[in-house]
Amino acid sequence: RISILVCLVDLALFSNGCRQERAVSPPADLQRRLAAVEATPTVAAPENPWSCGLRVRLRFLREDLSAGRVSLASAAEAMKVLEEEVAQVAAGRSDSLLEPGSSRTLGYCSEIDRSDQPYLLQIPKEHDGKTPLPLVVFLHGQGMFNPRQFSAPAIPGAYVVGPQGRGGMDWMFVAEPDVLSVIAQARRLVPVDEKRIYLAGASMGGTGCWHLASSYPDLF
Repeated sequence: RISILVCLVDLALFSNGCRQERAVSPPADLQRRLAAVEATPTVAAPENPWSCGLRVRLRFLREDLSAGRVSLASAAEAMKVLEEEVAQVAAGRSDSLLEPGSSRTLGYCSEIDRSDQPYLLQIPKEHDGKTPLPLVVFLHGQGMFNPRQFSAPAIPGAYVVGPQGRGGMDWMFVAEPDVLSVIAQARRLVPVDEKRIYLAGASMGGTGCWHLASSYPDLF
């Protein structure tokens, strides 16, 4: 009886998710704006960390629009923010996007398959662009292969990055270079105290902490 009940609950949750994600065609004006931003040299630059992050967010916005997970008003506002940020990056003012006390969805271009992989960067209020601060690498738990599992809690006085790790890979195999690439990019974007790089994680993330700390003892 318990097994049957669990199956029914899971089926109900799945059905609700399907109803929420019905296909929606974005308005022509919004589609034109998305296409125009995607075609800019700033967004198309393959190795630029800001370009990767912008491509990731544009992809998420397209997916949310198509699935009906975001209202048109919210999508238009998100599009406006993206357009403004593209202009700032193109003008060489990307440092202004690293506001103290904010979080940024960024990305990097994987050397494994040339895909844009997302991660989250939490910027502490103490950030001044000059003073080295600790870096905490937060590894998320098991969520199967959810493409948006990356998360990073804010920690006072420290930068925090939350890699995606290719979903449920136990932070091994293709997920391992994902973590190392995110750390390398964080070092380029913000002043990291090289002697204070920490690992933290929950559930599967705890497994990743043991694996990565034992594999790279001189890094963490």
